[in-house]
Amino acid sequence: MGEIANQLGISISRCSHIYKRALQRSPHPSVDAMRVEDNALIDRLIRALFPKAVGRPATAEGPAVPPDEAAVREIRLLLQRRARLNGMDAPLRITAEVHVVTEDAVDAELARLAAEVAAVQSSAATSVDA
Repeated sequence: MGEIANQLGISISRCSHIYKRALQRSPHPSVDAMRVEDNALIDRLIRALFPKAVGRPATAEGPAVPPDEAAVREIRLLLQRRARLNGMDAPLRITAEVHVVTEDAVDAELARLAAEVAAVQSSAATSVDA
């Protein structure tokens, strides 16, 4: 921002004010408008892929065309995207386990470990003396 302000011969705060005002004036597509556009795009893509996905039976005009598995997968992904886009999926459930360690618990564990170390050292000293 400072470099731009210097080039324009204005203060940084004035430059920032002009920039923020310009951002407010520029059109921002709403989430709803973007969702409408994305849904329309997904519909067009599905319509384009559908004939390949279902294949075609043999006719007088030509042999049978089997369903295209890649087209089926793409349509499935597009349908999943549309479901997420429009909030049609159930919320994800996440199970989390939280362990809270208090200072008292840390002190108790330290005391237990210190007693264990002391017992091992005492046992070692007794074995050496014997």
